[in-house]
Order: sequence, then structure tokens, then C-alpha cells
Amino acid sequence: MSKGIQLDLKAAKTWLTWFKIKFTTVSTLCKFHIGGFFAPLGLTSANSIIVFNHGPDLESDGDACEILYQEIDKFKPSVLAFGSHNLVVMGKQPPKNKLLNLSSVLFAMPTGSTVSDSLYSNLKPSLPTLVSIIHPYGMTELAGAIVACSFDANYRMGSVAPGMAVKIVNEETNEPCGPNEIGEITVKSPITMKSYLNRPEANVKFFNQDGFVHTGDLGSYDETGKLTFEGRLKELIKYKNIHMYPLEIENVICGHPDVVDVGVFGRPEPSVQELVTAIVVKKPNSTVTEQDIVNLVTESVKEDAKKLRGGVIFADHLPKNPQGKLLRRKLLELYEENITYYQ
Repeated sequence: MSKGIQLDLKAAKTWLTWFKIKFTTVSTLCKFHIGGFFAPLGLTSANSIIVFNHGPDLESDGDACEILYQEIDKFKPSVLAFGSHNLVVMGKQPPKNKLLNLSSVLFAMPTGSTVSDSLYSNLKPSLPTLVSIIHPYGMTELAGAIVACSFDANYRMGSVAPGMAVKIVNEETNEPCGPNEIGEITVKSPITMKSYLNRPEANVKFFNQDGFVHTGDLGSYDETGKLTFEGRLKELIKYKNIHMYPLEIENVICGHPDVVDVGVFGRPEPSVQELVTAIVVKKPNSTVTEQDIVNLVTESVKEDAKKLRGGVIFADHLPKNPQGKLLRRKLLELYEENITYYQ
């Protein structure tokens, strides 16, 4: 269901300003959320070009990577605005047709979820002129304005954007966090929605009295002010009252060369609260085993609570929305379906 985000004329004017920049983009992003309205509006008065892929067209073909490589060759985009899952798979599946000219691409922008630090090096052999991975952070409630952005693979959010203010706060006390402490990301922006339509309780949770709004995202900052995304507030895994974030464990598993995608979640177990569990999508014909993944995590994490006590199962794909965002709440359902199937 729609959140009922009410944006005003100021937001529309801002989007029209952004589209004065001339560029060509190939995109796999669905045209809903804020992009479904403002992107087509902006393109009516700009020199920019967006080549848009309809999601089912890519999925039904079975070889989405090759289709995207062919479109890069045909339309010569400088920017790839793809769901993160598309770029991750491309990074592990080079083009079959070696005659394609893919030298136009300067930037790749994954959206929907975070990606591993190895994405740039994985894509570079296929996209020889790739300069950087763009990591923008924003939300529809702020008219899609970029709160923070990084061109450095080591920082998933990077520096705070001009005109923005970011405060990391303890999610229970609302007190500011210090450097390298994980808390909720709150933002003060020059462009903020009027309110959620007919959702008074959601408005109370979103707006803070000091002018900052609650994003529901977890983050931290270092001594230089660089921001790092740590996951969603609702995604916390609890093991014996120890709280952890699935993103850290997912990054470890994604480092395996045979892993295409992964979702980590807390599987309910009353005796310990939750067991850290992983669902992995592996490369075709890969021989990697569940125990290989368990061992990888055990050897890579320092805290005993982060070990994969809930085990590992393999699946053909993970549940995601059309934007490429992992539907973490459906991972337990997928796990139970697979366990039943194999039994």
C-alpha cells in the first residue's frame, strides 16, 4: 500500500533543477515511489535520456545480464541506475558477447540495498571505463533529496550532502551517539514532506520536535564525519539479549566468490530468542556447501553470537520488491518452504 507521502511544489521544482544536467542512463528501477512521478516530469524539459527496462521483461528472459550488456552497447549510457541485485550478478557474470562496446559507462549506482566493497573490482573487467560506484542515500519523505553520497567503496553513505544535517541517535533514548556508535539516522532537510496522508500515528513517529525526522535506518559516523549504513532498525537480530545487524554478516558471506546474493535473518528459537540464519543464492554449478558458508562466517566474525547457529540453505532467488530491496520479513517464510521441500 502507498505510504501516502504528501510532497509540495517545492519538491517538484527541485527535481526539475536536477534534470537540467545532460546525461544518458540505462535503468532497471521501477517507476513508482517518487521516481514514478518526478522522473518523467523532469525529462519533459531536459536533454537527459533514460532507457527504462520493464522488470518482468528481464526476469522472463532468464539472462538479464546479457540483455543489459546489449543495451549498454546500443545506447552508450554514462550512468547505470540499477537495482543492486542486477549489478551484483553482472559483477559475477561477464558478457558472453566479447564484441560489445561497453566503454561508455562511467558510474554505476546500485539502489534498493547495500552492496559489498568488491562490486567495483567485480564490474571493472566488463566495464573498462568505470570510474566509481555511486552510493547515494535518501528517502521519498525528503522528496528523494540526497542526504549523503559517496564515490568511495569503503563508505556506503560518505559525506553529508550540502544543506542537510544528520544526527545519529540512540534508538531508545534519542540521545546523540558518539563516533563509531550505531544508532538511528535522523535528518533535517530543507525539503520534507507535509505529512503522511490520514496516518496520524505514523506522523508522530516520523517527525521529531527538534526538526529532525526519523528514518528508521541505522548508521554510524567516524572521526572525519563519514557515514556508514548499518541496516534497518527493524532488522535487528537478538541472540541471548545481544543485538546484531544482518548487514555485517551478509557482507562476509557475499565475499565468497560463488555467492551471488544472501539474506541473513533471525530465526525464532525461544531458548535463545533468535538464531542467526542465512539463505544464499549461489552461482550455477557451484560446489559451495552449507558448511563452507558456516565456516566462512565462523572464521570472519569476532563475536560468538554472530555465528550461523540457524544454519544455511540455498535458494534460486531471494524475495525482493521491484526496486531490488530485500523483503527481509519473507526470509523466514522462504526458509520454511525450502526446509519442507527438502524433507
